[in-house]
Amino acid sequence: MVERKVLYMKKENKLIVVVLVCLLITGICGTLSILNIAKLHNRNKKLKTEKEEIKKELEIRETEAADLSVKLTASKEEIESLNAEVKKLSTLLIEKEKKNEEEKVESPQSSEVEESTENFYYEESLEPEYEESIYESEEIHEESPEASSDIPWIMYEVVEAEVRGASKEDKMHVAHVIMNRVNSDSFPNNIYDVCLSPNQFATRGDVDQSTIDAVNEAMNSADTTDGALFFHSGEYSDEFCGADYIFTDDAGHHFYK
Repeated sequence: MVERKVLYMKKENKLIVVVLVCLLITGICGTLSILNIAKLHNRNKKLKTEKEEIKKELEIRETEAADLSVKLTASKEEIESLNAEVKKLSTLLIEKEKKNEEEKVESPQSSEVEESTENFYYEESLEPEYEESIYESEEIHEESPEASSDIPWIMYEVVEAEVRGASKEDKMHVAHVIMNRVNSDSFPNNIYDVCLSPNQFATRGDVDQSTIDAVNEAMNSADTTDGALFFHSGEYSDEFCGADYIFTDDAGHHFYK
C-alpha cells in the first residue's frame, strides 16, 4: 500500500514537473513572440517612415523635372526666335552686299577715291606736330649742308625711318611714293602734309648721309615705282588699301598703286 502511494506521488511529481516545463516553454515562446511582434512593429514603422521620405523626394524630383521642362521649352522658343533673327539679318546682309556690289560696278572710281580720302584724311589736330617738324628741319639743315633746301627735312626723316640701312634704290622707292602721293588727287598736295598724315609714315631724327643722297637723287630723277602710292613690309598681298600689287624691292617692301 505504501509502495503504491509512493509510486502515485512520484507520478504526480513528474506530472507537475512536466506541467511546469510546459508552462516555462509557453512563457518563453510568448516572450519571444512579443519580442518578434515588437521588432516587426518597429520595422514596419521604419519602413513607413522611409516610404514617406521617398515619396517626398519623388515629389521634389517631379517638381524639379517640371521646372526644367518649362525652362527647356522657353529655351527652345528663344533659340527658334534667335535663329529667325539671324536668318533675317543674314538676308539683309546679303541684300546689302549685292547693293554695294552694284554700286561699286556702277562707280568704281568714285568708290576708290572715297576710300583713299577716308584712310588718309589729314586732321587739323596735327598742326602743332607740323610746326615742330618745321622748326626741327631748320636746325638740322644747318648741320646737314648736303640736304637740299628745296626738300622739307621731314621727307628725309620718313625715308630714314621706313628703310633705314637699305640700298639707295630702296630709299628712292619710298621717296617716289611720297611724291606720287603729292601729285595724286587722293592725297594732300604737299610733302609736309603727306609725310605727317596720320598712321602713314614713321619718322626718325638722325638721318644717314646715304639717305640724304638717295632722296636728293630721287627728287631729280624719274619715278622708279611705276606710280606706286602704297607700300608695306611683311606678308605679300595681291591687294592693299584697294590698290593692286606692283613689285617687291630688295628690302622686302611690297608696292601698290
